[in-house]
Amino acid sequence: MKGWPIMEVESEKRRFAILRHLMDTPGRELNDMILADGCRVQGIPTTGDQARTAMNWLAENDLVAVRSLGRFMVAKLTRAGSEVARGIVNVPGIHRFGEDA
Repeated sequence: MKGWPIMEVESEKRRFAILRHLMDTPGRELNDMILADGCRVQGIPTTGDQARTAMNWLAENDLVAVRSLGRFMVAKLTRAGSEVARGIVNVPGIHRFGEDA
């Protein structure tokens, strides 16, 4: 399957997994390492760098707000991110999967 964009599909799934994980968390705020763990639990291979890259992409699209906290990067779900996580809004670059897809 030469040319199949598996890395892009994983990136898009990772972004959605992060939004869903934030949506399901009291306070809707988590750090990069916990989000990477959450992605891996959902079957999406994720390093800390990949989680931070996804968090930055989500922040550029106003779906999360990010801040530094010591050596960690923290994401907080925005209203727009909540709408994507709940399936109300579709955003190019985010692949919805699971029972709500």
